[in-house]
Amino acid sequence: MVNHVTQGPLPLIPLSEKILALPVIHGSAEVTVLVRRVFFERPPSAVVLELPADMRHELHRAIAHADGFPVLKRDGEFPFYLILEPLEPLVEGLRSAVEAGVPVFCIDRLSNLPSIFREPFPDTYSLVHYPLNDLYAQYRKELTAASPETDLIDAVREFSMAESLRQIEAALPGPILFLCGIRHLPRIQKWLSSSDDEYAKARDELMALVSPYAAEDSVSGELQAVMEAHLESDEEPLDLIVQSQETERRHEKPIPGEVEILSLSTESGEVLEQPAYYNVRWLQIRNDPRRFPLFDRILLQREVYRTVRRIYEEESSEFIPPQREKLFFRFARNWSLLGKRLLPDPYRLVVAARSFVNDNFARIFYDTLLRFEKKDSPFPEARVTLDDLYRNSRMIRFRMKLNHKPKVAPPAIRKGLQREKYPGEWKESFGEGGMCSYPPEDIIIEDFAKYLQTKAVSLLKSNESRTLPFSSSLLDGIDYRETIRNVYQDRIFVKEVRRKGAEAGSVVVIYSDDEEAHPWKVVWWGEHTQESDMAFYATPMHTHMVGPGISRCVYGGFLLTYPPGRLGDIWTDPFFNQFDKARDRLLAAAILYNEKNVVVHVAEHPPSQRLHYLAGRFGQRIAHFPLSNINPVQLNRVRRFHVLDGRDKRGGAGEFIW
Repeated sequence: MVNHVTQGPLPLIPLSEKILALPVIHGSAEVTVLVRRVFFERPPSAVVLELPADMRHELHRAIAHADGFPVLKRDGEFPFYLILEPLEPLVEGLRSAVEAGVPVFCIDRLSNLPSIFREPFPDTYSLVHYPLNDLYAQYRKELTAASPETDLIDAVREFSMAESLRQIEAALPGPILFLCGIRHLPRIQKWLSSSDDEYAKARDELMALVSPYAAEDSVSGELQAVMEAHLESDEEPLDLIVQSQETERRHEKPIPGEVEILSLSTESGEVLEQPAYYNVRWLQIRNDPRRFPLFDRILLQREVYRTVRRIYEEESSEFIPPQREKLFFRFARNWSLLGKRLLPDPYRLVVAARSFVNDNFARIFYDTLLRFEKKDSPFPEARVTLDDLYRNSRMIRFRMKLNHKPKVAPPAIRKGLQREKYPGEWKESFGEGGMCSYPPEDIIIEDFAKYLQTKAVSLLKSNESRTLPFSSSLLDGIDYRETIRNVYQDRIFVKEVRRKGAEAGSVVVIYSDDEEAHPWKVVWWGEHTQESDMAFYATPMHTHMVGPGISRCVYGGFLLTYPPGRLGDIWTDPFFNQFDKARDRLLAAAILYNEKNVVVHVAEHPPSQRLHYLAGRFGQRIAHFPLSNINPVQLNRVRRFHVLDGRDKRGGAGEFIW
C-alpha cells in the first residue's frame, strides 16, 4: 500500500498558470512532510505564506534559529503568540524557502484580530492512506459554516491574500508555491479564477459590509483599512515586490515596536501542536528525504514507549513485560477512537502510561514526550501557557512514589534528593556495618508467598474433583455447570471431591535463567519466627546504589521455605552440584527442605521430569504456574529489593526507596 505522505504524488492544486497551492492543516506533521517534499521534488521560484505580513522581518530573523523553538509575541488588546514550531507546515515552508534562497512573502494582513473559530477536523494521519487533494475536494463540499462575524473577517483576509497573490503573480515567474490554511483556500481559489468584473463585484460587496461600522467598531475599521490599502495602491506589482524586498534587506536590526522575538521555555512543551519528541525527530531527518518513510507517528509513539520503559527499568529496577506494549497501545488507540481520532494525543498517552504502570512511569513518559533540550538562542526565554494561546487544557497530577515532599524541579524528582559528593562515594562506604534487608519488602515477599501457596492449593483441589451422573447420592453437591451443559440428556450431574490433603510449603519463583546477569548467589535466614529462610540469585550488590548504604538489586530467582533457621548454604553444598542451573538448584532445595506436601513453582518453563521424580520420592508434588498466569504488577513489585549496610540504615531508608 502506497504511503501518500512520503511516496504518493504531490497534492498541488493549480490556482492559475503560475500559482500552485498546497492546502495546509495547521499543526499537521503529515502536511509538514508534504511541504518539505515539494522543495525536493518540485522546487518553486517563490513562496507565499499565510503568515502575518507585519511580522515578516521578525519571521526572517527568528527562522534562522528555528531549532530553538522561537516565539513571536505582540502585545495589545488581544496578545498574540506565534510559535515557530518545526512541525507546523507554514514554518517548514518559510524555513525551506529561506534555505533554498527563494523569495518569501507573508500576506496575511489581519493576524492581530482574535481567532475565535475552532473547527473540528479529522486526524491527519488519515493522509497516509487518503491523498490530501482528495481530502480537500471533500472538505470543499462539506465546509463548516462559521458565525457571520467570523465569516466576514475571513472573507476580508482571503480577499487581501487573493489581491496580494495577483500582484506577486504579475511580477514574478512561476512556479509560485502558495501555502494556505485549508479553510481559506476555497474562496481564494474562487476569486483568483474569477473574471475582472466578478472580482470587482466581490470587492465592492465586502466594502459595503465593512464601511458602515468602521467609525464605531475597531474590528470593522481594521477590515476597511485592509480593503482600502488594496484600492488606493497605484504602484505597479513589480514595484511593490521590489520595495518589500529592499525594506527587509535594509532592516538588519529589529524594528522597535510591539513585536518581540522570544525563545520557548523548555517547560512549555505542552503548547506545541505536536509533541517536542516528534519535532526533534523531524529536525534530525528533514534534510534527508530517504528517511521520510521513517517519520511515522505510530513508529514515533512506540519509540517513545520503549525509551521510557528503558529509563524506568534502569531507575526503578522494575521489569515491564514486552507484551504490555501491545496492550498499552490497544487501550490508547481504542480510547482515541471514542474521541474520533486515529492516534492518541499526548494527554491520552500519559494517562494510559499512568494506568498501565504508575505515576513515576507516566512522569517519565511526559518528560520524554513533551520536554526538549535547550538550544543556543540569542532571544530571551519565555514561558508560554495554553491559556496564553486561548486553548483548553486538562491537568494531570503525578503522585510520585516518594515519602517526602519534593523540593526540586519535577524532572529531577526521580533521582532522589540526596546526591553523592563524588561518583562512587556510596559504593566505597558500603559493607562497613553488615548486611540486612528492608523490612517493608520482607512483608511484601512473605505476603506474596502466602498468596502463591493459597493459589496452588486451590489449583490442586480443582484437579482432584470429578463430575458424575446422579445415581443414588448427591456426593459433594450438584454440578450446575455440567448439568446445564448437558440439559438435553435430562440428567443431573453431581461433583465428587477426592479428599487428599494438600498443603503448600516451599515457594520458588524464577524470573530469569540468565545467571551472568544475576551472579550474586546468597542464602538469608529469617530474623524472627514470622520470616522464612531464603536463597536467591540476583544482580550484584553494588551495581545500583540509591542512597548511602542502600543498594538496589533485582532477583533472577528465589526460594522461600518455612520455618526459619533450617536452610543450609545450597550454593556450596556438594549435594546440589548435580544440578547445573541455579533454577534447578533452587527447586531441588525447595523439595529437600519442604515440610509440607506441595512445592509452589512459578517460572516461564515447567520443571523437568527429574525434579518431578525427586519430589515424588519425598511424597511431594510440584504445583507449577507459568509467569504469564501471575499478575505482572505483583511479580515486578516483588522482584526488586534493597540491601542495607546495617540495621542502623533502616530508619532513613524510606527516603531513598520507592
